[in-house]
Amino acid sequence: WQVDMACWCTYKYLNSGGGGIGGVFMHEMHHKKTLPGFSGWWGHNRSTRFQMPDEFDPIQGAAQLRLSNP
Repeated sequence: WQVDMACWCTYKYLNSGGGGIGGVFMHEMHHKKTLPGFSGWWGHNRSTRFQMPDEFDPIQGAAQLRLSNP
């Protein structure tokens, strides 16, 4: 199918409530790119996360898109 990215959630289609699981797929050709999006705590590189730098240091791959609970 040559899919670059996809996302899904269980809130709408499986009738889960608040906090329902969602997911994202990112093709490996995008793993080393920093993509535009919101910079969140869980998407920041773990080795520098607690240094609170002014610059966003993203994790490689789809993990850089995480904003909230893992």
